[in-house]
Amino acid sequence: EYSVWSNAVWGQAKLMIRPTDSSLELFYQGYKGNRGKYTWAQLCQMFWSFGKLNLAPKEEFIFDWEDDFIECIQRVDGQGISNVLWAYARIEVMPSGRFLRAWMDVFSQSAHRYMGQEFANIIWAWSRLDIYPGEDALDQWYRQYKIAFRNRDRYPFYPVSSASLRRFGMELIGDEDENDDENSRVQRPQRLDDQHDEIFIN
Repeated sequence: EYSVWSNAVWGQAKLMIRPTDSSLELFYQGYKGNRGKYTWAQLCQMFWSFGKLNLAPKEEFIFDWEDDFIECIQRVDGQGISNVLWAYARIEVMPSGRFLRAWMDVFSQSAHRYMGQEFANIIWAWSRLDIYPGEDALDQWYRQYKIAFRNRDRYPFYPVSSASLRRFGMELIGDEDENDDENSRVQRPQRLDDQHDEIFIN
């Protein structure tokens, strides 16, 4: 059963057991032989597992996985979208430009449905990978993060470090922001081109 491969690597990640080289080779072979059968949730599960273990998979797998994930990315929920970028940051591998364009398209369409932890994972990954997502994406992220802050009594909220916010020219969110206009734009200092890479240049 093809789901064995996603479950196996996920189980090792949950237990923080690093796979042996031989078991990884079996995983890569099993994955390749069942491409096109995995659900988006299983694809997210696999890549999250490598991130959890701080283990960069081999390049050929990443290429194949990106192709498969892009095919179904429009159906992925906020947790999946944030987790895969978080995993890239954990293994310190820059996603391809094609992947990032598809990822940003989904983020721009669905960020209004994301939760606090998902926003925290996303900005941490942007910062760790030195990705500058553009003014519109940052404005959207900040607006939705402020909404998550206001709703923290009803839903879990995961604070973002002041360093991550300052990196993108954002102010730390506090109680004084309760009555702010959620549609106000983030006031950011002018960006120096040599500090960030635009994700669409690849």
